[in-house]
Amino acid sequence: MHILNVGQGLCVLVNCDNHFLLYDGGPADSSSYVVSYCKKLGIDNFDYVIASHYDSDHISGLVGILNVFDVSCVLDPDYQTDSKIYRSFKNKVQNEIHPSLYDSYDLSNASFEIVGPVIHPENDNDQSLCIRITFGKTHYFLCGDASSRSLEALEEIQSDVYVVSHHGSKYSVSSSFFKKLDPSCSIISCGKNNIYGHPDQEVLDLLKNTDLYRTDLQNEIILKSD
Repeated sequence: MHILNVGQGLCVLVNCDNHFLLYDGGPADSSSYVVSYCKKLGIDNFDYVIASHYDSDHISGLVGILNVFDVSCVLDPDYQTDSKIYRSFKNKVQNEIHPSLYDSYDLSNASFEIVGPVIHPENDNDQSLCIRITFGKTHYFLCGDASSRSLEALEEIQSDVYVVSHHGSKYSVSSSFFKKLDPSCSIISCGKNNIYGHPDQEVLDLLKNTDLYRTDLQNEIILKSD
């Protein structure tokens, strides 16, 4: 798993036996970097590209990916928004699926399940597709910009690795959700000295007993598992 340093955005690349999944693509100014990073790894095609939701800092880079690489399947949430980048993304999408809750997909010897949202979203952030990746005995949880309200409703999500929601904003993690998730490693993707103040100190306090990594401090973050 590669958490790319896309500044104030999110882009997670997963490789299992040279089968590839991309979860979000970062903002527009990181699009060429994301494409170049994937090319350097020798990627020709993606089994899955997932748009967690349609905020520009999550899907802008996906447009570049869809322009350059073959993609077998695009998973995205079933809602619409009125933005130029949303229309650009949709114009490039082929083989689209709006997954249902608890749908499961194989990625070679790994698999992932759609575990959220489970309650009616109140805003676009809570439309975020939440996925739990399983590889052997390890689990990885990704949830876009989902708020603590949405995350608290999820079930059976205990994971070893948590890619922290909404860049570590104060509304992204609650103590009850974090107790249920119980990660040993947490990763925050956010821009250096960003105007939003991400990550929030209350979130950092919750994560302090995990192995914590941040793209704004440590650039790309790569996890490997046997």
